[in-house]
Amino acid sequence: MNGMTNLVMLLIAMHGGSEPPAPALRYTVASQAVNRRSPIKMDAVICKDGQVHTFPAGHPKPCI
Repeated sequence: MNGMTNLVMLLIAMHGGSEPPAPALRYTVASQAVNRRSPIKMDAVICKDGQVHTFPAGHPKPCI
């Protein structure tokens, strides 16, 4: 599931399925907060076995 689907499900859970949806302003603020999150920087390395491994930047390499 993508982030927008999760946000919609969270809003429904917070307000109940039978109640009217949240006001547009509150939905917009929540949506902007999700979009403002910075992505995690990742590094990648090709190991001797030929596989590509990704890991968070600044962490030790998962293989030699």
